[in-house]
Amino acid sequence: MKKKIITIAGKLGSGKSSTGNMLAHNLGYKRFSMGDIQRRYAEELGMTFADYCEMQNTDHSIDKKVDQYQKEISEKEDSFVLDSRLGWYFIPNSFKVFLELPDEIAVERIMSDAHVNTLRRVENISSNAEEVKRSLTHRVDSEKKRYLDLYNIQDHFDHSHYDLVVRTDKHPIEEVVAIIQDAYEQWLSS
Repeated sequence: MKKKIITIAGKLGSGKSSTGNMLAHNLGYKRFSMGDIQRRYAEELGMTFADYCEMQNTDHSIDKKVDQYQKEISEKEDSFVLDSRLGWYFIPNSFKVFLELPDEIAVERIMSDAHVNTLRRVENISSNAEEVKRSLTHRVDSEKKRYLDLYNIQDHFDHSHYDLVVRTDKHPIEEVVAIIQDAYEQWLSS
């Protein structure tokens, strides 16, 4: 019998948290977010999120802490939604979803979300779209290098890692969640 676990990864700004929240609510599952946890770690350390991300390039204990947390969740919980860049890797028996989004729309979403999402305040998001885009590109490049060094993952955005890929700019969030839920229920029954 398959475990009732959905892992959600995706591009920055693709709606992982919003989608995860709604999906978990609809299914009556718990929801965990590695992004939220990392933002809290940065806040506890009194760091901007950019500085925290830079620190991860040299201090791999942060990644190991988050990795261990994901593994512990999968051992303790039976039914949950996890939004995490590498959830698919650490919980391979999950239903693996990737949320795709063009970079230009990601920049717009992140800039808009910075005004309403209290967890994003540690990110010190610029009001200049080009600066935000450069920052996102730097963050993704940094993650790719780190994930290659730590886990030998060539590209964590490679769609072949996932059971389902959804373009979040093509559907409102309710449809994105319905698409995932339908595919997940099919996966569970297969």
